Amino acid sequence: MAHGNSTLTDSSHVTEAYRAMVRPALREVVGRLHPDVVRAAGGCAHPDAEDEHGLCPALVLLSAAAVGGRARDAVPGAVAVELARLFARTHRGITGAGRGPGVPVRGVGPAVLAGDGFLALALHTLAETTALSLLSSALVDLVHGEASAAALHGRPETVTVDAYTAASARARGALLGCAAGIGALLGGAPPDVVCRLTTAGRELGVVLHLADDLAALGTGRPRPLSYPVLYALEAADGTAGELTDLLARARTEHGAARFDEATGRRVADLATRAGGVARTRETARRQLDAALRTVDAVSVAPQPARRLTTLVRSAAERTHRP
Repeated sequence: MAHGNSTLTDSSHVTEAYRAMVRPALREVVGRLHPDVVRAAGGCAHPDAEDEHGLCPALVLLSAAAVGGRARDAVPGAVAVELARLFARTHRGITGAGRGPGVPVRGVGPAVLAGDGFLALALHTLAETTALSLLSSALVDLVHGEASAAALHGRPETVTVDAYTAASARARGALLGCAAGIGALLGGAPPDVVCRLTTAGRELGVVLHLADDLAALGTGRPRPLSYPVLYALEAADGTAGELTDLLARARTEHGAARFDEATGRRVADLATRAGGVARTRETARRQLDAALRTVDAVSVAPQPARRLTTLVRSAAERTHRP
C-alpha cells in the first residue's frame, strides 16, 4: 500500500489547509461547554487537537468539494464529525472498547460529562440540517461495532475473518463513512452519491484497521484479535492448532489474550507462514481500490477529487505511525 513520501507530504499540506478552515468553528463550539468539562478532558478538548492526521474534517470538506459543492458550506459537518470522534474517544477511555487511546480525563465522572458534552454539541451542530440522520446512524453503528469488537476479543480463536471485518467496518469505518457522506450531502450531491461515498469511507476504515494489524505484527507484537492471526487460525496447514494453544496459554484472568515478547514473535511467524500477512494486504488493497474507484466515479471537480484521492492513499500509508 506504499506510494512514496510525496503522497504523505502532499496530504499533509491538504489536511492542514482544511483543518485551518474548521479550527475557528470548532473552537467556538467547544467554547460552549462548561469550563470544568473542558479542563477535565484536557488537551483533547482543545480546538487544535483534531485526530493526528486531520482525517475526519478533511474528508468532510474534500468530499463536499469533489461532488461540486463548496468546502466552506460543509464546515458544520466537519465540526460535528470531529466532535463525534472526540465523544467516541472519550468513552473509549472509560470502557476500553475499540482501539487507540482515550481522552486523558480525570476520573470516570468527568469523562462521562466530557463525552456527553461532545456528543450533545455534535448533534446540536447539525440539528437543523438533513445531515443529522447520517451522523446519528453513524453513532449507532460506531457503538455497535465497538461492542461487537469487545465481545469478540474474549475468544479470538472462535472469530471468523468475515465477522472481524464486519466489526471493523462499523467500529473504525462508521465515522469515516459518516464524514464522506455528510460532506457529499452538504456539497449538494444526490442520495445515491451520498450513499456511495459513505460506503467508500467505511471501506477506508477497514483499510486503516488492517494496516494497524499489519503494523503491530511487523513489530513482533501482534494483536490476538487481528486479521492475520484470525486468518491463520482458519488455515488448514496445522498452524491453527499451535495458535489456539498459544492463545489459550496467553489468556489473562480478564478473559483476553496478552502475548509476551517471545510468544508474540512466534504468533507473528505462524501468521506470516500461514499466509495471514499476504491475505491481509490483499484484503486491504481490495478495499482501498474499491474506495478509490468510488471517489473517481462520483467526483465532478477534478482538483478536489485528486486531493481526496491523495488523502485516502496517505491515510492508508501512515495510519500505523505514532
